[in-house]
Amino acid sequence: MKTIKELINRIQKHDLGDLAAVLAYYFLLSLFPLLIFLLTLLPYFQIDPNTVSKFVSQMAPGDSSELITKQINGLISKPNGGLLSFGILATIWSASNATNAVIRSLNVAHTIEESRPFWKVRLMAILLTFALVIGIVMTLVLPVFGDVILNTVQSLFPETAVTDGLFALIRFLISFVLIALILGVIYYFSPDVKLKVRDIYLGAIIGTILWQILSFAFSLYVSSFANYQATYGSLGGVIVLLTWLYLTGFVILIGGEINAIHYCWRTKKLCMEDEKEDLGIASSNNSTTADM
Repeated sequence: MKTIKELINRIQKHDLGDLAAVLAYYFLLSLFPLLIFLLTLLPYFQIDPNTVSKFVSQMAPGDSSELITKQINGLISKPNGGLLSFGILATIWSASNATNAVIRSLNVAHTIEESRPFWKVRLMAILLTFALVIGIVMTLVLPVFGDVILNTVQSLFPETAVTDGLFALIRFLISFVLIALILGVIYYFSPDVKLKVRDIYLGAIIGTILWQILSFAFSLYVSSFANYQATYGSLGGVIVLLTWLYLTGFVILIGGEINAIHYCWRTKKLCMEDEKEDLGIASSNNSTTADM
C-alpha cells in the first residue's frame, strides 16, 4: 500500500498525464522515421512482409495498424541502400527525438536535473534508438526461427489442447521477455543517475505487464465500442494511434516512477520535495526565495 500511495503521489506531483502527452507527440513524430530506417533493414534479413503486418496488427490497435501497414507496404518489398544511408544520416536523428524525450521524462521521475552535455545525451538517445530497432528486429526474427523449432518439437508430440496451449504460452513468454529487456535497457541508461540492475527490473516487468493489458483493453474497446471514424472521419486512425502512443508513454513513465521509488528506498534518499518538507529540510528553491 505504501508503494501505491507514493506512486499516486508521484503521478500527481510529476504531472505524468502531461508528460505522457509530450511523449505521445514525440513518439508520433518519430514513429515513421523509425519505421523507414527499420524497414530498409528487414529485406536483408529476408523477413516475410506478412510477418511484419501480423506483428503490427498484434501490437497496434484498430485503425492505427491499418494506417501503419499502408505506410510500410511500399518500403518492405525490396532493399533500398540509398534510403538506408539516408536513414543513418537523418532518419535516426529524427527517430531519436522520442528517446531523447524519454530521457528527460525519466530524469523527472528520479527528480534530478540533467548534468550531462548535450552531445552525450543526444548520443545516448541515438544509441537507445538503435537498441530499440535491434529489439524490434529480434521480435520479428525470433518467431520465424521459433516457429521452426516449435514445429519440430510439435512433430514429436501428439497435437492436443495441452500441447497447443503450452506452445502458445512459450511464444507469449518470448515476446514478454523481449519487451521487458527493451524497457530495462531504457530504464538503465536513460536517467542521469547511476543505477543497478536491481533498481530497474521491477519497473520493466510491471511496465511490460501494464502495457500488454492496456494495449489489449484499448484494442478491445476500439474494435467493440468506439467509432473514431464516425467522430473524426479520415483522421480516426491517427487519433487511435495517438491515443495508443499516449498510453504507451504513460506506462513507460509509470515503470520509471516505480524504479525511482525502489532506488530512493534502497539508497535512503529523500527524492520528493514533500518528503524533505516533512522533515523540515528546505529545498533550494525555498532557500532562494527566503534570501530574496
